[in-house]
Amino acid sequence: MVCASDFLYWQKDFNQKLGCALVLLGALFVPWTYGISVAVMALADLILYQLLPRVSVCYICKARYRGMPPHPDHAPFELMTAQTYEARSANWAAGKIPPVASAPIETPAGLIAGVDPPE
Repeated sequence: MVCASDFLYWQKDFNQKLGCALVLLGALFVPWTYGISVAVMALADLILYQLLPRVSVCYICKARYRGMPPHPDHAPFELMTAQTYEARSANWAAGKIPPVASAPIETPAGLIAGVDPPE
């Protein structure tokens, strides 16, 4: 593990630039193929999606782990989770919050966040 994080998701091991190039190629030939090129490229994309293996990707450092068996706790990419860890990693780098998720975060009033003050 590169960053020792266990916040991972899975995705297909496919070069996204190549995928965009296939779509662009299919779109460029539409006037001459009457749209058949888009269908052919969509079929090629579907075949590649079925054949390519999954990789685990770290939400925090974006490291890709190939050749590992799929882990049952890893889910597909979730945008909200990615944005959360992106914000946390930026705050960790700036020293604003501790890198340990279980550590209490102090509020300006000196209270522990998420705990009501005693009455």
